[in-house]
Amino acid sequence: MKNIALALQESVVLRFSILQGVQDFARTSPDWKLLRSEGSPVLSWEEAFASRPDGIIGFIGAEGLPSDPPLATPVVCVNSIHDCPNIARVRSDAVAVGALAARYFLGLGYRSFAYCTDVPSHYYSQNRSRGYRYALEDAGYTPRELILSSPRGDASGSELAELKLLPSKTALFCVTDACARRVLNYCEDQAIEVPRSLAVLGTDNDPFHCEGGRTLLSSIEVNHRKIGLQAAQLLSRILEGEAPPADAVLVAPGDVVVRASTELSLTAAHPVVARALAAIEQHFQIREFTVERIASACGVSSRTIGRLFRQQGMASPYQVLLNFRISAAKRLLEETPLTADEIAFKCGFADYSTFYRAFKNHVGIAPSAYR
Repeated sequence: MKNIALALQESVVLRFSILQGVQDFARTSPDWKLLRSEGSPVLSWEEAFASRPDGIIGFIGAEGLPSDPPLATPVVCVNSIHDCPNIARVRSDAVAVGALAARYFLGLGYRSFAYCTDVPSHYYSQNRSRGYRYALEDAGYTPRELILSSPRGDASGSELAELKLLPSKTALFCVTDACARRVLNYCEDQAIEVPRSLAVLGTDNDPFHCEGGRTLLSSIEVNHRKIGLQAAQLLSRILEGEAPPADAVLVAPGDVVVRASTELSLTAAHPVVARALAAIEQHFQIREFTVERIASACGVSSRTIGRLFRQQGMASPYQVLLNFRISAAKRLLEETPLTADEIAFKCGFADYSTFYRAFKNHVGIAPSAYR
């Protein structure tokens, strides 16, 4: 029997999803036993080491590992406040998270961008910023950066006042949902219209922050459950004698979970554009649903509908339709065993080759590699 300790106590927000992933593995591994303290499998580092486990999966906080840890105990780190190059690591691909945020905003037609962080020294923040910036620079844009002094409590008004200086229709990517919620609270206090003036996107899809305020927050699903599963798989291999990998195992992000803070229909001041967006959301799976059909549903010409989208500072109707189809395809690749041909058909693509080209151009990898 392999006794496994989960040093996840410090990870208040993420620990449940990571715990679920570890338990997904443990259910299929009869030789695994998750150690408990007072009935809970979530331990502090001190409790984890004191239990003399065969291996530990843990969240390493800002202070790092406890002093004088038992060197013989294999440890897999499941976060990236630090790089931790001397420890086996399974973590979110933070550069890919930032790039996904950039592609999402570009697909919505934004042309002004910013990044906000309250933990600029954290490794994941630096990499999320890097991925966001690189993807935008490739498209010809440079994001502004807003740094808040502390990750706890409300930032000072002077820090967040910079939000008022951003151009109207700016897309703001925040390092975490907690940071994004602070931004939204300030916007509500200062009557900054979200998303019409400022679209706000968080990271982690944490329901406490995403649904814990007046404005529902759009967020990137980081796949913490998958991180937990892959950490357990890695620790199992290490316990069987495999050498820990020198590089971190990176888990690709899921998709953007769209809520009111970036909802396209809420950014559209023109009623025709709002109707067009509603029609796209309802009918994008239909292969014959084209820009001409969108325009017809709104009682205008295809040229007029394109002009109205441009006037709203949005991507073209075709690009918005394509974004809906790609997002649906990503969900089906993640959640179903459907073949790529079946997914192409269900998401409104004429054939697999069209789907393949569009998906690779939009996501950066082939559908098979994304799955």
